[in-house]
Amino acid sequence: SVPSVRALSVHRNELFEGANHDLTLVADFDDAEGLAAYAHHPEHLPVVEYMKTATAARAASDFTV
Repeated sequence: SVPSVRALSVHRNELFEGANHDLTLVADFDDAEGLAAYAHHPEHLPVVEYMKTATAARAASDFTV
């Protein structure tokens, strides 16, 4: 429901279980402005708050393809 999201997928760590993070979220945007819009979108903010209670650790990598 966030207009700037072009694609969104979640992947489970299939190799080396326990050695890395369990899940990876891949979100595609047209540009950095789209990422910023997603980060502050009212539909996304409750997910951010939930993830703070449901995760032990978090890492992010933002890059251009």
